[in-house]
Amino acid sequence: MDDVTGFKTDSGQISDLIELFGQFGVSDTFKFGQIVGPNGQNTLLFEDQYQAWLTPRQPKPPRIQANIKQAAELQKRLDDTPGLTQTALARELGMDRTTLIRLLNLTWLSPAIKDYINRLGPDTLQCPLTKKHLRQLTTIQDSEIQTEKFSQLIESLKGDYSKNTKLPTFQILSTSSRALSLSKRSNFPGESGPTNRNMECLALGKHQE
Repeated sequence: MDDVTGFKTDSGQISDLIELFGQFGVSDTFKFGQIVGPNGQNTLLFEDQYQAWLTPRQPKPPRIQANIKQAAELQKRLDDTPGLTQTALARELGMDRTTLIRLLNLTWLSPAIKDYINRLGPDTLQCPLTKKHLRQLTTIQDSEIQTEKFSQLIESLKGDYSKNTKLPTFQILSTSSRALSLSKRSNFPGESGPTNRNMECLALGKHQE
């Protein structure tokens, strides 16, 4: 076979040109690349697929940063728009009220936790820190306890990153006891009155008759 063309992979392997014979209804040749797939097995890709695979993945900021930003923006809308309720806002966004409440609860994270999240750099790997991980933390009103729990969470998540990329350590600055305690939340921003108490119970995973 003349002018055999192939693609060299990171492992140094070279894939030969494959010839499709007439009995298969195709009388032609095509170039292909060989890579090691997610399951550890060799996988063949067509030329355009292989070239796309060779293109370096662009680092992306962690999704949780966008969640924190969106929560702050939505909370501001509720605070600045008289008469706008969480129910109406949820309907506008196409989500149920419970989902919106959980998103807004991210605003109750301590400044130290928000700062840590916003400092996370872009990466090609998916950040293991998600809204679901932070949901329980938002129910803790004492910021010292909240930051301690967050530090423990980060340590437990570090193993989810590859050996070359890790979550940075979350350092807790020493503070006077209860100095950073969050004020008792009698009302959720954006709502007032009895409806608010129901939402607080929902956020804490309790039910109020």
